[in-house]
Amino acid sequence: MRAFGQALAQRLWAASPSLWAKALIFCLRPGGWLYGRAMSLRWWAYAHDAKTVNLAGLPVISVGNLTLGGTGKTPLVGRLAREGLARGLKPAVLSRGYGGALGPGPVLVRAGTDPGRVGDEAALLAQTEGLLVLAGSDRVAAAALAAREGADLILVDDGFQHLRLGRGLDLILLDAASPLGNGRVFPAGPLREPASALSRAQALILTRTPEAGPPASTRELLGRLAPGRPIFTARHRVRAVIDPLSGRPEDLAGRRLLVAAGVARPHEVARAALDLGAAEAELLLLADHQSYGPAQVDLINRRLRSGRAEALLTTAKDWAKLAPLAGRLEAPVRLAELEIELDDQAGLWRLIEEAAQGRGAVPGVVARARRPLPREGSLLVRLPNWVGDAVLAAPVLSNLRAALPGWRIHLLATPWTAPLFAADPRVDGLTVYQPRGAHRGLAGRRRLGRELAGRFQAGLLLPNSFDSALIFYLAGLKRRIGYSRDLRRPLLTDAAPLSRNLRSLHQVEYYLALLTYLGLPAPERVPRLFLDPEPEGRTDDLLSRLGLEPGEPFLALAPGAAFGPAKRWPAERFAAAAEVLTSRLAGRALILGSTSDGPLGQRITSLAGRACLDLTGRTSLGEAAVLLQRASLLLTNDSGLMHLAAALGRPLVALFGPTDPARTGPRGPCQRLLVAQADCAPCLKPDCPKERPCLEEITVEEVVRAGLNLLAEAGATAP
Repeated sequence: MRAFGQALAQRLWAASPSLWAKALIFCLRPGGWLYGRAMSLRWWAYAHDAKTVNLAGLPVISVGNLTLGGTGKTPLVGRLAREGLARGLKPAVLSRGYGGALGPGPVLVRAGTDPGRVGDEAALLAQTEGLLVLAGSDRVAAAALAAREGADLILVDDGFQHLRLGRGLDLILLDAASPLGNGRVFPAGPLREPASALSRAQALILTRTPEAGPPASTRELLGRLAPGRPIFTARHRVRAVIDPLSGRPEDLAGRRLLVAAGVARPHEVARAALDLGAAEAELLLLADHQSYGPAQVDLINRRLRSGRAEALLTTAKDWAKLAPLAGRLEAPVRLAELEIELDDQAGLWRLIEEAAQGRGAVPGVVARARRPLPREGSLLVRLPNWVGDAVLAAPVLSNLRAALPGWRIHLLATPWTAPLFAADPRVDGLTVYQPRGAHRGLAGRRRLGRELAGRFQAGLLLPNSFDSALIFYLAGLKRRIGYSRDLRRPLLTDAAPLSRNLRSLHQVEYYLALLTYLGLPAPERVPRLFLDPEPEGRTDDLLSRLGLEPGEPFLALAPGAAFGPAKRWPAERFAAAAEVLTSRLAGRALILGSTSDGPLGQRITSLAGRACLDLTGRTSLGEAAVLLQRASLLLTNDSGLMHLAAALGRPLVALFGPTDPARTGPRGPCQRLLVAQADCAPCLKPDCPKERPCLEEITVEEVVRAGLNLLAEAGATAP
């Protein structure tokens, strides 16, 4: 009966329905409108803090649908999981357990688990060796269990509408031939929610794509609904047909088959059998996720006899449920091994790796601006005030450049962050804001406003301050976009709600959520910087004066931290760690920092002797950046120089005590984060009220071990 209902729905929701179907759809349209509004209201509740998004603390990738019916979610999840295993990861798949008889809590699914309990898809995925599979409707609880089981990547099967669990990437699968069906929401159509929800996705995957590619009309439609989102193409394949008892491949040439497959598109299995040489492939109509019992086996046997079929062709998902009854079947069983073939798997995986840096961000549940940005214009971006924050805002520039090719992007930066972006190819200009000089006080702010007036159509505020919004207001920008906080709501034309969800994000994700608010894609999440070549010559002269030969390895130390003394590992321990690391590196240590870090540099130099050179206060930020780019390793507190080195891709060991690396940790390829194990951490206090600060829990031995491991990985030395 369920199979008949599914077939009827497919005819009803077809792109070109019959006259009776049109009449029925007309009657169902009010129900579809109500259901669509309910789904939109549900999303609004999460975006505006009426409901809470839970973060797993792990990278979360969701693979979902906008339409009812199968588009290949589970095969894609399985393929991505196998790719993760091949890359040395420990992925966990969260399955709803559809068709199973689960209790309230999540279940860890193991190979051989009864599909009737956990669902056929979860049971099938669990056959992959080394893969964690958890089934249950509560994905938040399942994610917590996955973390306890040691997972380092979470893949959510059918997770687009599951907004309780934050995710770093939403992948939406759509049928290339008919991505939205008739374009109406259930029950008047196949959509689970309005088509506008596609803008929440970060990437689209068109399945069942013909070899010639998707129709131009499909790309045009998706370009309007989800502008700027990358579109990947894929198709379903029958990789092989095997004997389930022996595992040997089978030749179907000239065979008469009965096809019984409880999948969304069983006719594709029958067509594949004919393509593989079968003489006949009669299709037995079954429901998706079909359960099997004596009645189904009797039906199969009757059809086998009436069609004189030589074998029953089914899928691995069906076989997991049919195997206990195989002895009652009157013909041998053959399995069609289904897989999804991606045209650009490497590109999709790069997107996943970038998104995984978010470790459970919530791009899909950010409120949206009422007006999109036009195709062309000039945008002024106010960078954060401090070096570390400005570095973490760099992905905003990469994503803006890709999403707004017709816009001029201009930066407004403080004197101490401007050198990092002076030669940045992502921007078209830079204005230096002098808060302690020419633009000091209200009169100075007005002067700056007049300088900026008439030059820009829109402004994007990354800092949270009232002052930054006031400058844009005084400049008369028509669109002033930023978070609604610090009493600046009246100064903004586009005030993004600041929910609890957003406050809990890493700083990179916090900035990128403003792009999501504008409806812009933000796939790049790793900070990148483009250094000004001018300081390189000055740095060469500096190294020469210090007696360092070109190519000579050296260690960089950043013992300062502007936040307060609680963030600073003791100078004595920096000196002790530097002595060991420089001896193994056969080089010296350069102490970097501002003039205020001078006493720390002097203290470390006095303890470590000739192993260290104190450069605090003697280099510009640009010169320090070039030195970091050449350093073999950086040993650092949670500081701006830490973020600078990470953005340059340099190996670093970072020490965290009162601050939280989940919110302000570095983003880069080569790093070891050592976090103080104290009950009170992270307290976010600049001064520690306790007799023994938490950072002192991190020993010199731990730091040296982490540094030597990184140096060994980089090939600089061996531990």
